[in-house]
Amino acid sequence: MSQTISAIYIKRAESFQTKEFISYIFETQNIGKVQQVQFISKTTDQGQPYNGAIVFFEKMCSNPKVEQMIEQMRSSPDGTTRYNYELRRFWFIKEHDPKPQAEPKPQVPVPVPESNRHPLDLDFQKMCQLEVKEQTEEAQRLAMENMRLNAENRRLVEENKRLQEQLKEFEDYKRLCNTKLALCEDDEEDLLTKKLGELRF
Repeated sequence: MSQTISAIYIKRAESFQTKEFISYIFETQNIGKVQQVQFISKTTDQGQPYNGAIVFFEKMCSNPKVEQMIEQMRSSPDGTTRYNYELRRFWFIKEHDPKPQAEPKPQVPVPVPESNRHPLDLDFQKMCQLEVKEQTEEAQRLAMENMRLNAENRRLVEENKRLQEQLKEFEDYKRLCNTKLALCEDDEEDLLTKKLGELRF
């Protein structure tokens, strides 16, 4: 029986995991066509920022992988299952309720008007924002590069396997040819011996 859902909630997506990154994961792994991603800013107890993410699908794929994922979420006591998007990387996901309880809004410090800030404070803030942006872009670039390298490694493994099979076929063919050649040489030697015997008479 075909199963489908309209949205998935990712409990924790790292700060560098953008809409493009999440869409790329679900679309290339045949989960579905992503329409929209909404982020909910959160922080850990240690103050580390991360995001909750609601992923809305334009269309879900119909395949055993998607059906198994939905079945795992719906049969789980808390509606949550683990989705491995890479070999050692995963998200905890659940089906998004179209009428969820309101997420607690993160406490945002009241901004101080720029006119009341010291120029050095403004420069320092801009420098920090630029540094965070650069780190986020670099982390995203490294994550995409890691995915590309994993895909390339899988391709090379398959190519090596194919070449090993071809090499085995070649070795088998070579042994067959050598066997036939040896038989031909034996036949020629027998024929030559027979001819010499006839000449002697």
